[in-house]
Amino acid sequence: MTTNEWVILFYKKQFEWLRDIEEEMESYLNKEAEEIERQIGVKFESMLDIGAHIGSIARDLDARGIFMTTLELVPELVETARLRSPNTTDIHLGDFYTYTFSKQFDVVSYFDGFGIGSDEDQLTLLKRMKDWVKDEGTLLIDIYNPNYWLTIAAGKK
Repeated sequence: MTTNEWVILFYKKQFEWLRDIEEEMESYLNKEAEEIERQIGVKFESMLDIGAHIGSIARDLDARGIFMTTLELVPELVETARLRSPNTTDIHLGDFYTYTFSKQFDVVSYFDGFGIGSDEDQLTLLKRMKDWVKDEGTLLIDIYNPNYWLTIAAGKK
């Protein structure tokens, strides 16, 4: 199984929409990093963020001393993440349906993407995430909301 081609085109378009407002999002991203730590509820040292876009959340968590690893499907987004991220963030290009990691993480996250594809796709992804997270670790999953991006595309926001 691999990710459908339309997903790559969609996230390239999303990157175009967000490219010019990243600096404006700095306060929001800092609050998101705080919220992630609050939701996990215990100190954690390592986190894998799949579908990481340009690594904005990873940068904020890396600055808090968390060893961040990212996995992103779109080459342009990975290239941008590598240009903007500290050397301590481990950035990977690949499809989460086929990519393998040689280690496990305290936290595995997937923001604004879970729900893309069939139920079988989601079950496959959950099983893969279970393999990537340590036994006492946490999966942090944000459900995809296409209505938000339809609003952006229509210029209503």
